[in-house]
Amino acid sequence: LHGEARIFHEGRLQSVVLYESGTRHGETRMFDEQGRVRAVVPYVAGKRHGTATWYAPDGQVVKTAEFQADRLHGAVREYFPNGRVRSEQTYANGVLHGPSTIFQADGTVTERMLFEGGVPHGQAKPPGG
Repeated sequence: LHGEARIFHEGRLQSVVLYESGTRHGETRMFDEQGRVRAVVPYVAGKRHGTATWYAPDGQVVKTAEFQADRLHGAVREYFPNGRVRSEQTYANGVLHGPSTIFQADGTVTERMLFEGGVPHGQAKPPGG
């Protein structure tokens, strides 16, 4: 395969996948039953690589995640309907590693935590703590 492949389920477009020499390479777009974009995931040489984005039915971004060589690597963020960040975690080679923060809809920090190699390091800290 080389180029664009359109995948259908029960007559509806489910995804558009780009291939290069038989391997996923480029953006893969997934659609909901109404044909709206549900997710966009970048691939390089068959592996997720770059920032993947998931959408609500209204088109609002609900989640972003950074990948490197098919593993979470970098920030993973979830969003409130108002567009503000709901939570943010940091990954290294597929493992939670670094700060993890949870927010309220107004942007106020609810909790902060630090992870090392997937294990919580220290105690969860409330705002200002």
